Amino acid sequence: MGLFENSLYPQIPETLKIIRAAGYQTFVATSKPQIYATRIIEYFDLAPLFDGVYGSELDGNRSVKGDLISYIIERESLLASTVVMVGDRSHDIIGAKKNNIASIGVTYGYGSREELETHKADLIADFPDEIPTLLT
Repeated sequence: MGLFENSLYPQIPETLKIIRAAGYQTFVATSKPQIYATRIIEYFDLAPLFDGVYGSELDGNRSVKGDLISYIIERESLLASTVVMVGDRSHDIIGAKKNNIASIGVTYGYGSREELETHKADLIADFPDEIPTLLT
């Protein structure tokens, strides 16, 4: 679909607010080009809920999720032991494992529970409001 022809999953802004109120930093890590990801985040008024938006470059650089996560960890000076990747596809889980970080697979996205279990997501959430509890 077009750049802005989509909608947010229910509970996303509320869940992000809870996570941030608990003291967590939040970042977008998408294989989509960063320029488009930033525009989408701004369009849905989510920019204040993220500390950074990271995506691939138009030349394809950092389109592999593991490389992107590594880049974010280095650029933001994060400790891998404090990072959790929340994602809906195998690429998210694989990228987390490549960087030795925890992962929460979500079933309300494009992937399936089977895909997330096959790639050994550490935890699985069926609804966004489950994520804050899983972070503790």
